[in-house]
Amino acid sequence: MPKALVASGASLQQFPSSQDIDAYIALQQKTVAAWPDRSADSATAEAFSKFGDVLQSIDANRISSRDLDKAETIFREGIVIFRKLVQADPQNTPPRLSLWTAYDQMGRMQRNRKDTDGALKSYQDALAVAKKLSDETPSSAQWMLNSVVSQIRVGDVLREKGNNDEATKAYRDALAMIKAPANLSSLNEDSMSDVYYRIGDMFEEAEQYQLGAEAFDAVTRIQPANAKAWNGRCWNRAILGQLQDALADCNTSLQLEPNDYNALDSRGFTYLKLGELDRSIADYDAALTISPRLPYSLYGRGMAKLRRGDTEGGNADISMAKKIQPDIADIFVRLGVR
Repeated sequence: MPKALVASGASLQQFPSSQDIDAYIALQQKTVAAWPDRSADSATAEAFSKFGDVLQSIDANRISSRDLDKAETIFREGIVIFRKLVQADPQNTPPRLSLWTAYDQMGRMQRNRKDTDGALKSYQDALAVAKKLSDETPSSAQWMLNSVVSQIRVGDVLREKGNNDEATKAYRDALAMIKAPANLSSLNEDSMSDVYYRIGDMFEEAEQYQLGAEAFDAVTRIQPANAKAWNGRCWNRAILGQLQDALADCNTSLQLEPNDYNALDSRGFTYLKLGELDRSIADYDAALTISPRLPYSLYGRGMAKLRRGDTEGGNADISMAKKIQPDIADIFVRLGVR
């Protein structure tokens, strides 16, 4: 099961309304007017940090073109101010985090508008900020992760531009960052799981399943008792068609955490691709007993039932899965299940 859908403890911020964005712009204009030379000022820095924090919740795919213009205005102005704050106090971390956020969000908005050249430049600027902080604080998991996120997004834009060789190199560079022993050893198990959920999901979104498998492989070597890492590698390997290896990984994950519905879902998917329908249904049943509204498990179980001849039961599961996630059929086609 895709890792971004199952990370525990995660919650989404409320999506800002058009009125919220208008209020941010008004506050921004007032603050800038009172700060004409844009010199370092802690109150102003705090005000603009809040813009970065709140607007992280903007989903560029859900915001109107009118509000997208406004949000982009905020980040363009924010970039100018955060850069000034960084220049005034290069050792002050919060403005650099805000600068990274502003570049990252700018890139996301430009990418949504199909401005790939602009997005590439923004993501490269974000990467430069993150790598500098990561080099200065090699024990910081946060800056290592930010560097990896920016590197993957550079790869995504290069792939969209048709520069496949450069994109592959960018993805490989991202993987090299997270495989570095110094970076991995600085993380405790919870942080490690969170990092790899995010990175594994980004590789999956980029359809770089081999890299996803290698990312989780790095964790299994350092933390062989990390059940989530074994499940992550199982999922990516199953998508790649490395089914026996995937099955072994899922079994290991479930030996470590027998009631993990994510691993049960992954193994059910693996059995589905292997054609072992009774075992697939049994694992999906177990996953859905724990969490009844899993669209991947419902759809996978529905496909297994159809293949076993249970048309009514299969169609019922598939219908429920589509109600929860309308594009689930298209997703399964991309994952190799028709």
